[in-house]
Amino acid sequence: MNITSARAHCSSANIGSGFDSFGICHDAFHVDGTITINDPHKPFEAVFNGNSKNIDDIENSAVAVVRKMALDMEIKGKFTISFDSSIPVGMGLGSSGAASVCSAILLNRLFDLKLSEKEIITYASHGENFAAGSYHLDNVTASTLGNFSAVFSDSPLRIRNYPISGGIKFLAIVPYITARNKTMENRKLIPEAVPFNSTVNNVKFSTSLIAGILTGDRDLVEYGLNDNIVEVARTSRYPFFPEIRSICQRNKAIGLILSGSGPAMLCFTDEKTDVKQIQKELDAYFKRNGLDFITSISYPTTGAYERN
Repeated sequence: MNITSARAHCSSANIGSGFDSFGICHDAFHVDGTITINDPHKPFEAVFNGNSKNIDDIENSAVAVVRKMALDMEIKGKFTISFDSSIPVGMGLGSSGAASVCSAILLNRLFDLKLSEKEIITYASHGENFAAGSYHLDNVTASTLGNFSAVFSDSPLRIRNYPISGGIKFLAIVPYITARNKTMENRKLIPEAVPFNSTVNNVKFSTSLIAGILTGDRDLVEYGLNDNIVEVARTSRYPFFPEIRSICQRNKAIGLILSGSGPAMLCFTDEKTDVKQIQKELDAYFKRNGLDFITSISYPTTGAYERN
């Protein structure tokens, strides 16, 4: 085999109080990747072709993963890596994470490396480190495993993924607000110390969220989407967030979170939610405030590791 393809979907991380721990893979956006061996006898060289003007063609998260895997496994050859991505870059929807996962899957398939899902995630985290300066695993775990994923420990790596019960689906809300080094800058907003009561409440929120995801209990999910620490610190950067949350709440959404470090948001919905009315009110709100945005109805989906 000298060519193979893969698809990885976007992800929303930092679900509720699960900072750097909980993530959801959903099908609003995705990246399709193809890797081709042009000459197996030459020294390692990766040539990247992408459809986004916001991605460096020479050094990016996808190439960083391929470079790391080639070094570790002594892979040689000249490769062409082509990505066609619909994931908005720098919006908190795991664009670099999905690209990193896609690269690891591609090389795994091309050379029949038989890597485990944990090994795929570990290699994909090198792409996240390139893109955001940290090996955080929430986005890459979600895009690799699919549905709702939890990172319980970085070293040793302890991860699980769970199907999302209760007919929950999502409305991805993406205001087009760009910022350089957004993830690193937003991490600076997180306090180094927090009140003990806030920590206790966040533990309650996170356990409620996992229980709600597993059982489909709407009330548990709604309560579990709260966060007294990171979200409070970060919403100062996004003044529109409280009003968007109000729009979702009065139309019977389960809840609204910042997706990753924002500005994208993920609205949790079910059969009780009036999604069309939410979209109508969002359109009026963003027009009043002179902001461009898109929305996409999205469903939980399987991870890249599971796909043929």
